[in-house]
Amino acid sequence: MKLTLRLKQAPSDLIFIGAHIASLEYSVAEVSVRLDKFPNMVIDLAERVCHLQHQSVHGWKDVYDFFIKYQDRIIYGSDVIDGGEMSDEEIQSHIHELWERDWKYFTTSGTMTSPRVNGKFKSLNLPVEVIKKIYYKNVKHVYGI
Repeated sequence: MKLTLRLKQAPSDLIFIGAHIASLEYSVAEVSVRLDKFPNMVIDLAERVCHLQHQSVHGWKDVYDFFIKYQDRIIYGSDVIDGGEMSDEEIQSHIHELWERDWKYFTTSGTMTSPRVNGKFKSLNLPVEVIKKIYYKNVKHVYGI
């Protein structure tokens, strides 16, 4: 017996969240193609900010423009794996360090370095309203909080 599943059409209000920058973290241009093709797609940044920082070394304007264009479709998230080697205090310190570096990248102007990026890069200095969306408003909207 052959079983066939037929899906007529996804509901128009169905939101798809592309975790880890939709697994296209290596290129904001590639992510843009997907976001343009799928208007109900949102991305989260979980543990992929360093890839944006890497792109900022030589393509700062592309990364900045990406955040401005898609500011309503980006969610800040973090993703830390603990294999049991760190104490609770070490995990908390590590999470805080990552969050602080990400915050600085998004909110300040100037040159930065990161242990996960070869070379210096310029931070984005995004407008306050964009920061509010990425860290709070988009989450509230997408998850219905």
